[in-house]
Amino acid sequence: PWFFGLVGLAILLLLFVRPAFSSLRDIGRWIRRLAEQRKANKEARQKNAVPATGAASATVTTAIAFLAVAFLAAPRCLAGVPDGFEAADSITQQWQITHQDSRLKATGSVTLSGKPGDRFLLLKAPAILTRFTGEGLRLAKQEVPGEGLCYVISIPLAQEAAPDAGPAAAATYKAEYEYQLEAIKPLESLPVLTGTAAIQEISLSYDEAGWEVAGTTAMRVEQVEAVGEMTQAKVLLGPGPASLVLKPKSRDVAQEKTQFFVEGSNLFLPGPGVVDGRHRLNIRTSQGQVNVLNVLVPKGLTVSAVSGPVGSWQFDADSGGLKLEIEPAQSQAFDVIIETQRGLDPLPVDVNLAPLRVVDANGEVGLLAVAFGPEARPEKVEPTIMTAVNPGDFDASLITNPQATLHCVYRYGTDGGELAVRVAPVASEVRVISKQVLSLGDERVVLAANFAVDISRAGLFQLSFPLPDGLEVESLTGAALHHWAEVSEEGKRRIVLHLNGKTIGAQGFSLTLSGTAPTDIGQWEIPRFELNEAARQTGEMVVRPTTGIRLRTVSRQNVSETDPRTLGGNGQGALAFRLLQRDWNLVLGIEKLDPWVTGQVLHEITLREGQTRSALIANFNVQNASIGSLRVILPISNDDEIKTLRASGSTVSDMVRTAPDSNIWEVQFKRRVVGKLQFRIEYERRGDRENEEESLSPIGFPQARQISYYFGVRAGGRLELDHEALTQGWQRIDWNTVPQPLREAENRSAPALAFRAVDPASALKVHAKRHSLADALKLRVAKGSLTTVLSPTGDQLTSVDVVMEVIQRSSLSVGLPEGGELFSIFVNGESVNSIRQGGATNAWQFYILPGIDDRTAQVRFVYSVAGDGLRGLKLSSPQLNVPLENIEWNVIAPKGFELSDNDGNLELIRQTNQKNYDRDSYLSAASGKRQVQAQQATQLLEQANQLLQAGEQSKARWALNSVANQYALDAASNEDARVQLENLQTQQAIVGLNTRRQRLYLDNSRDDADLIDNEQLRQAASENPVLQQDQLNFRPQELSQLLRGNTTEDNAVLQQIAGRLVQHQHTTEPAPQAIIISLPEEGDVYTFGRSVQVAENAPLELELDFGSKLKLHLWQTALVLALLAGLGAALAFVTTRDERPTNETSNAVP
Repeated sequence: PWFFGLVGLAILLLLFVRPAFSSLRDIGRWIRRLAEQRKANKEARQKNAVPATGAASATVTTAIAFLAVAFLAAPRCLAGVPDGFEAADSITQQWQITHQDSRLKATGSVTLSGKPGDRFLLLKAPAILTRFTGEGLRLAKQEVPGEGLCYVISIPLAQEAAPDAGPAAAATYKAEYEYQLEAIKPLESLPVLTGTAAIQEISLSYDEAGWEVAGTTAMRVEQVEAVGEMTQAKVLLGPGPASLVLKPKSRDVAQEKTQFFVEGSNLFLPGPGVVDGRHRLNIRTSQGQVNVLNVLVPKGLTVSAVSGPVGSWQFDADSGGLKLEIEPAQSQAFDVIIETQRGLDPLPVDVNLAPLRVVDANGEVGLLAVAFGPEARPEKVEPTIMTAVNPGDFDASLITNPQATLHCVYRYGTDGGELAVRVAPVASEVRVISKQVLSLGDERVVLAANFAVDISRAGLFQLSFPLPDGLEVESLTGAALHHWAEVSEEGKRRIVLHLNGKTIGAQGFSLTLSGTAPTDIGQWEIPRFELNEAARQTGEMVVRPTTGIRLRTVSRQNVSETDPRTLGGNGQGALAFRLLQRDWNLVLGIEKLDPWVTGQVLHEITLREGQTRSALIANFNVQNASIGSLRVILPISNDDEIKTLRASGSTVSDMVRTAPDSNIWEVQFKRRVVGKLQFRIEYERRGDRENEEESLSPIGFPQARQISYYFGVRAGGRLELDHEALTQGWQRIDWNTVPQPLREAENRSAPALAFRAVDPASALKVHAKRHSLADALKLRVAKGSLTTVLSPTGDQLTSVDVVMEVIQRSSLSVGLPEGGELFSIFVNGESVNSIRQGGATNAWQFYILPGIDDRTAQVRFVYSVAGDGLRGLKLSSPQLNVPLENIEWNVIAPKGFELSDNDGNLELIRQTNQKNYDRDSYLSAASGKRQVQAQQATQLLEQANQLLQAGEQSKARWALNSVANQYALDAASNEDARVQLENLQTQQAIVGLNTRRQRLYLDNSRDDADLIDNEQLRQAASENPVLQQDQLNFRPQELSQLLRGNTTEDNAVLQQIAGRLVQHQHTTEPAPQAIIISLPEEGDVYTFGRSVQVAENAPLELELDFGSKLKLHLWQTALVLALLAGLGAALAFVTTRDERPTNETSNAVP
């Protein structure tokens, strides 16, 4: 901001301050002249006594006029006016300048406006005024400060001009004058010596032609066409000191006829498939200006780019014409660069080269040069109408390719010329240095080659080498390699390496070939790797045999054997060679050794009721040679036992049978093994053992040269083991004498029996004696309530509600009384599937699962039994196969009946009376029950969410399943519970699948080369509660932690499999939802109870006798009968008495 402030202040000082000061000085001079005029007028009035009427008004008017003129004229023309002088209105001059005399003669006129007393500067020294005429003006020659000696024009005062006249007003005057100036220098400067005027115009005439006039303050210079050898011009000057100068007249090249000369430089760069041309045309204009160039391009060339002062260009390929629009038009020398190109047939090829020609040139010469890059070379060059020159004469800046070399240069003239060139390709030179390692195994041979290729002289697009017989390419990489392909030609395979482009220089590649190792041969020719394009190929080779193979050199050609340690071949039995030439040959002798297998075996046998499980833990050591499989003789032939056979281990691939009916099995490994070998074989036999005996016999390993065999026999619960007398080859040992690796590989606890077998003569029999154990109860009724509603005809409707303690998931068998019909069964509020057991009994069986507390289950079932009446009624409870405790049986008598007598194995503990049970009571009870169920379902849903957050997966799943299956909530809430249940089941399935995956990963050793170590997966497995604690307890937020170490693809596959499993579970139809029966509890309720019922499948029985509440006593019956008899006698007496008089009257009438 301060910078702009200073700039504004400077502008104010330059533009306004100086004119303001000049205006103030003018006002001061005017005030002084006004004071002098007033003094003169006062003296005149005193002499003539003439009243000065209107003097005041005239004074004011004059002052206003002077102020206006001062302020208006000050910025315009007072910049160069000396103090005390005024500027003239206009000055017009006619200058006559002679070259020989160096003299200036001028005539002019001046027009000025002013008042008496004003002075005007007319002419400055050293000009000499020769004539002056001006009416009413006074001319004087005086010294002017800052200007020197000058001619001054002044307007005389009024009293001097006319003593009797009043104050003179401003007037316009005109004067004419002549002056001359000697010893002028028109070519340097002609000063304008006249005074300042608002308008200054000079008409100049010079006695020589070909000149033009310029001025320092000239506002306009107009050249006037002169007659003869003269120069005339009119100059309009601006304010301030001015000077004129004569300069030679400039050319008007636009009016001149165009003439130019051309010097061309043509460079051609032939290469494979194309000829690049670069042309520079140096245009030297001798007259006029060039605005269009027409260039003739030789046949076959196309123009690709044009640079220089060219606005636009157009190329006609048919005629070969190139039109260049030069913008702006050039009158001086300039260059145009043209780039051309033409196609070329495959090398070698003949091509004719010619320079570019410019049409209408007044003269043309040039050079034609031919340069070659690293990929082409000349075989023949024949010029036509051209002469050879030194290559140094050609401008090498036209060569933009740093690898190109100028070969020859020829000069051509106006007639042009042509050059016939035969272009041949430059052959590439390829040198190869390789380092090869050949690994010879029992089954596979691998050739790894790192080779450096040095391509010189010319680049290559591809390399190739023949593929040795029996080998395939495993990998081929390199920074310059784009891709590779296999080509078959005449039955021979060839690998082609396609490079990224035209490649030159040193390049590195890595190649791996693999194939089947030679078998059953004593001599083997080493496969040779060689590039077809290589002119020279050397290198080093190390042959590394696997354990069990010995190599020796049989024959060699262009190969020298060296110490393997110098080439890094530190393997046992390795050979090293230096490859001296490309066509080397090497034959090796191969000798294979037999493997020496020793080992230790622990044979563990676990005896359980109905099951015999065998586990074979084997630690072998393979020396001298590797093995791919190991044969085992197993004493199993039963198909059921074969199905349980399993072999495992970090190196085990499979276990197969050598023949359909053979007991010889072959453990196959993932790769050939040498050194330490560990594996495990398991199988089991189901069913009872014959005579409770088990025979122990060692498993055979035919390939093993030496073996230590141990037995460990374990027993399940309630089994006592004993063995017969030890025979030859058997030895009872302590468990600690078994080698530690074998003991720690399986159950570390000591077995019941431990033996060592060394070529036993016979099998050892072990006896297993079983001790019986009372069966434990899995279910028990902790509390039960039976409610039976009786009808007047004796029919029974009974509901049974029991609370069962579930020790282990089991089934409950319910036997109904004879003639009973089952209506529904509910376990924990859900309908369950039930089956009717066969036989004569009316028994139903269904599964009992614990509720959310994992301890108890709520069971309710309803059945009906037909009856024969209420007198002598016998009630029997359902028969349960579990003990009963805290049983109550409510018997509801029909309306109008009461219990008169009872008997049975329950005691009557109370009697109550229920209110009337009508339609409203039923609806009220049903509505209340639904509300209670809905409230319980809501609480259960909230509890399920809390259990999820607490990690109780099993309980949360039970709660969600119960809510979804009971349909106690509205449709939206039930759907929400179903979706939550499905998501929970999917998560649990994912965790289960991932746990199995982690278990399989941990079962394999880190030493397995085919297994990539995943530390995150190991950490997740160590924190997996299912894997470590055998508990499915985790929060939803911990799911991502349990899946650590999995890739996105792994999780997607687990999600898909889990979804399929859950979908398959949902396809199972649930038990149909049964109707909840509400018993009509009305009338007298008799409650019977019993604390314990230990006997299983024994029913509770009641013998009840009901009588009507309206039954009369004996005396009441006798009284009623007496009353009825008396009433009958009275009626009879009255009837007989009325008939007697009637008879008497009838007898008297006759």
